[in-house]
Amino acid sequence: MVPGETRTGKIFESMLVTALQKNNYSVQEQVKVGNKPDGSKYTIDILVDSLIYISIKWQQIGGSAEEKIPFEVITLTHILKTKNNENARAYIVLGGDGWRKSLKKWYCSPEFLEWIPEAKKYVTIVNENTFVAMINNRQI
Repeated sequence: MVPGETRTGKIFESMLVTALQKNNYSVQEQVKVGNKPDGSKYTIDILVDSLIYISIKWQQIGGSAEEKIPFEVITLTHILKTKNNENARAYIVLGGDGWRKSLKKWYCSPEFLEWIPEAKKYVTIVNENTFVAMINNRQI
């Protein structure tokens, strides 16, 4: 197992990849797509149709994943801004039952991105059920 990787997170990622493929999206996994604001390399979990960046954050039990969301938003905003492609966008998908309910709800609300205004153009944060519905309705 790769450091920082969880078996349950990989299972969730595989489920999303399957759903995307069944809905005729072109999917690549673990793709280096640019650099974080500090210059280090960034790998996206899933790249769809070379334009849609999907970052998966799985939290099965309480822990630090929920505290990493703001930096993930900043990183994806930075990367997509440098791409200069109006059609490129990112989704952060929050899965698992280990999130503090109020925090997960806030992250998925429009109010959260008010704290990082530039991100509203590039990033959408959704829970796992909403994202699967969006895939099935070809709305990503």
